[in-house]
Amino acid sequence: MEIHTLKLSVTEEELNALVKELPSGKSAVENLRVRLTPEGILVTGDYPSMFMKMAFETLWVLKGVGSVVEARLASIKVSGLPAGMLRGVLLKTIRDLVAHEPGVRVVDETIHVDLSKHTAVQRLRLRVNLIGVRCSPEGLVIEAGPALV
Repeated sequence: MEIHTLKLSVTEEELNALVKELPSGKSAVENLRVRLTPEGILVTGDYPSMFMKMAFETLWVLKGVGSVVEARLASIKVSGLPAGMLRGVLLKTIRDLVAHEPGVRVVDETIHVDLSKHTAVQRLRLRVNLIGVRCSPEGLVIEAGPALV
């Protein structure tokens, strides 16, 4: 199967519905929410700590490269304050969570989702060439052109 032209639009509501379907057993995060902004995807939630729940906010900048959607961690805040020292902990947690997901990997501060490999699990042989990934409050738009051979 080869995509010649594709434009996929996903709303913030649809993304949050997908987030609610994530298995809760793998993570202690509560009130996980996604918001789409022109800067990227803002992910917020609460993480229970020993003494109280800590509100967090991360900003992920998106880019499409070949068949891979990249989400780079641009910023992280905990209780409204910059929390650069927690970047490594967050990325290790994500790396552990996606370790067995086909086509998904974490490299440095970036999550890579290879759409060609990820769709292969569903027995679709899909070649994708991403030409654009845009994020706005209206929705996430992923565009693909002719697949590169």
